Amino acid sequence: IDVRAPVAGIVNKILVKVGDTVNVGQGVATLEEGAAAKSAPAAAAAAAPAAAAGASSAPVSIAVPSMGDSITEGSIAALLKLPGDSAAQDETIAQIETDKVTIDVRAPVAGVVQGFKVKEGDTVTVGQELAILIPGAVAAAAPAVAATA
Repeated sequence: IDVRAPVAGIVNKILVKVGDTVNVGQGVATLEEGAAAKSAPAAAAAAAPAAAAGASSAPVSIAVPSMGDSITEGSIAALLKLPGDSAAQDETIAQIETDKVTIDVRAPVAGVVQGFKVKEGDTVTVGQELAILIPGAVAAAAPAVAATA
């Protein structure tokens, strides 16, 4: 199971060790909300010109995530985005069902879905390419429709 940070920040302390048993709701780390990594100012400065120019990064391949120790395949239950749709970082873009769990496939970065390599109902395996995302891109706005009197 992935443990996701509820907010952006820096991990201050890990509260558990690998192999520890934890309970639902138990804290596993402390997070300094809004803090940036020491190298972040340099990275932000380097990224600012590209962002200002509206440039986007190289396409990102999104693969079928690990679904548990003994689960190696599942079925595409739903594709929640269409090619050309915007996706926020960590937004669910697809769901995979197995006989044991339903897995959300999330966008690793904000961007636009370029396309899917699978369709609903397909059987997929862990690590298989599922979709392509263009990071930092913005979905095209729908054309305005002129009102008639």
